Formats: sequence, C-alpha cells, structure tokens
Amino acid sequence: MTPGQIHQHAEAIAEQLAEAREKLDQASDELWLLRRIALDQTQAKSAIHKRRK
Repeated sequence: MTPGQIHQHAEAIAEQLAEAREKLDQASDELWLLRRIALDQTQAKSAIHKRRK
C-alpha cells in the first residue's frame, strides 16, 4: 500500500468508528429509556398491589 492508500484506509476506518460510536450512544439511550419504563411499571404494579392489601 502506498502512503496515500494507507491514509485513505485509516480515514475510512475512523469514519466507521465514528458511526459505530453514534449507534452505540443511540442504543445506550434507548436502553436507559426502556429500563426507566420497566422500573416505572414495576413501581406502579407494586403500588397497586400494596393498595389492594
């Protein structure tokens, strides 16, 4: 590989890495939201159960 080809390849890999990081950030945000929803549902069910006793 020539130095120019190596540079182009490195730039392509850096771009792929940036895209992967963005996807990971989005997935992390979605996971946090889903965990928050699950926690809220669990707390709601617990409160309903306690009221029925």
